[in-house]
Amino acid sequence: MRTVYYTDHEKMIVEEGLSAVEKIFTGDDPDAIARLLFCLDYYMDPYYGHSLPYERELIVLLQNLILSSNPLEIKQDALQLLTDYAWPPFSVLERGLAEAETGRMRLDPSLKQDMIYALNMAKEEAALTALLEKCVSIIRSMREELKELDQVRFGALPQCSIVKYCSGADSEPAGYFKKAALHTWKLEQDKYTPADNSLCHQQKPVSGMFFPQAEQIAALSLNPQDNPIELKDRIVAKVREIEEGEGVLIFVDLFAGTPCNMTALALAELSDIPIQCFAGVNLPLVMEALGSLSQGDLNSIMAHLSEVAPETMLDLRKKLEL
Repeated sequence: MRTVYYTDHEKMIVEEGLSAVEKIFTGDDPDAIARLLFCLDYYMDPYYGHSLPYERELIVLLQNLILSSNPLEIKQDALQLLTDYAWPPFSVLERGLAEAETGRMRLDPSLKQDMIYALNMAKEEAALTALLEKCVSIIRSMREELKELDQVRFGALPQCSIVKYCSGADSEPAGYFKKAALHTWKLEQDKYTPADNSLCHQQKPVSGMFFPQAEQIAALSLNPQDNPIELKDRIVAKVREIEEGEGVLIFVDLFAGTPCNMTALALAELSDIPIQCFAGVNLPLVMEALGSLSQGDLNSIMAHLSEVAPETMLDLRKKLEL
């Protein structure tokens, strides 16, 4: 087993300068060369923060050492330093490979392969960079195609007054934002259970930041372990709990999804309460609805939402003819 170590003596050689290092490299003591190479690993590694003033000349010395008559282990150590801490071109190695091809120099087969690798590191990086750029280009192209496909399937993102307000558009925000100041809203953690981590439960506290006066808001979620029929029963119970005679507006995410289907079943049991339901909802549209509370009755709010997001919102009653 090969054991190599260096001492302060090798550090003194490195710090003394290029001529001291060259004297060891061109000497006839392989052990001294091995110790110095090991010490140079410490000085060339950027982690330790050293900067040798003769690094360029040292790279040439290492290449000459690789082509010398020293033992193969010495040459491999020198080549390791090159590939770890230097970058092509390595002109001395290129000439050595050319001479080996013509038979004027003999190289160990394993060393020759490592030399070819060292000379082609820049080409490999360029090829990898080109490949990554191609992948990025493909992903960007796919993203645009998928974006267009989503708009065809689900409609363009709604540009309602809330979205325009948040994005700094020139148009004046409608509804609540015309006259209201922003409010802060503190989430009281003890009012929410660990099961309330779904998006629908996150919309209520976010809405409360802007509409603290809107108290009749409820959020129901459907978790993987839940029974869908129980969701229908929870919808019926929650509607009857919060309804005060003016009707209830229900939002669901995807048309024909389980929450949407359970809401449709719930509507049949709530024929005595004015209810409207939209599918394809998102947080900006929930906030738009809250901002429209002062505009009139339930039908007026429905008309307003249908106007600001005609390609996104789906009137569940009209769609299902309920």
